[in-house]
Amino acid sequence: MSGHAAGTDRAVDRLRFRSVPRGAFVNAKSIILKKRSGGRHTREELRFLIEGALAGRIAEYHLTAWMMAVFFQGM
Repeated sequence: MSGHAAGTDRAVDRLRFRSVPRGAFVNAKSIILKKRSGGRHTREELRFLIEGALAGRIAEYHLTAWMMAVFFQGM
């Protein structure tokens, strides 16, 4: 597998929906949009975000967008 293909696979993996407890589905984009709209996060959403960030599954630009939403909307 070439470096470009591997990088593409990782990028696609970051955008895939991931399951969390209780059968809900979450992705970084939905978490960002929820916070930007003033919503409150569930424990599962925060766990997904933190674990994804630590494991490198969530892109830095998604984390940055989420942090900006938290800055304007509050935690």
